[in-house]
Amino acid sequence: MSTKCPLTKFVLNKGVDNEFFIKIKKNKSTMAIVINPADTFTARLFNINTGDLLSTISLGSGIEVEDASNGVIKLTYAKELIDTLDSERGDKVDRYYLKATHRLAIECDTVDNGKFIANLNEVFVRWVAK
Repeated sequence: MSTKCPLTKFVLNKGVDNEFFIKIKKNKSTMAIVINPADTFTARLFNINTGDLLSTISLGSGIEVEDASNGVIKLTYAKELIDTLDSERGDKVDRYYLKATHRLAIECDTVDNGKFIANLNEVFVRWVAK
């Protein structure tokens, strides 16, 4: 499964491999950084309730540079990992809305923008309908 559209929610889907394309932008700007071969990216997935670190992926093992001149990286999470993650839903009266169960921190060390962390504080997990 691949996501290339703007996201209002960051949702990991159980039962399939998940790919996300993320554009890294300069501080206080809408301009994308230019990814240099010396740049590094590490994504850490945490359980939101316990704070436990569940997964770490980095450049070359789960993260790839998709479009260096436009600052785009691709994060890939394997089905085997996603299937082990907790998923929570609200009550029937509230239409079984998804509850955030994880958070994602992407640590970036770039020539163009320095060191910074991009945080996604609410990551949702759901089953894919078959």
